[in-house]
Amino acid sequence: MGILGFHPNVQNYIYLNDKVMHFLAFMTTTYLCYRMWEVDQDSMHIPIWKYTPLLLTIFTSIIAGGIGSEFIQSLLPYKTFQLGDILANLMGSCTGLYAAYYMEQRYRARCELQQLYAPLDLENVSEPEDDAERDPIALVSPFRIGEST
Repeated sequence: MGILGFHPNVQNYIYLNDKVMHFLAFMTTTYLCYRMWEVDQDSMHIPIWKYTPLLLTIFTSIIAGGIGSEFIQSLLPYKTFQLGDILANLMGSCTGLYAAYYMEQRYRARCELQQLYAPLDLENVSEPEDDAERDPIALVSPFRIGEST
């Protein structure tokens, strides 16, 4: 992305709208940046570690990458500063961050469900000996059918 952003003649080789290219590049970069920061499941209960990937991604991709790169490009003689580029960068970064955060939340919820619901060991289940133990109504009912009180 750095080569594309700072190359003087990139528009001659890639026939795509400049704003669309900014949006797609920063969406992809932010998504990958968020997925790069991995926090162990045991550390997720500590608030600072829980939000570390989110904070690092906001700083590196959105602030430094999306806004800072445009100010650096304004210092180059063959590039011009455009507010629309910053807007496209921010929109792409926010879209990529939302997608990555949402997918991680779904992944963590699935992992938690897998831990809670372990498969049953059906090979070592013993059969009930009494017919009353087989009948679920007989187990719940205080009176058994056929017994006198």
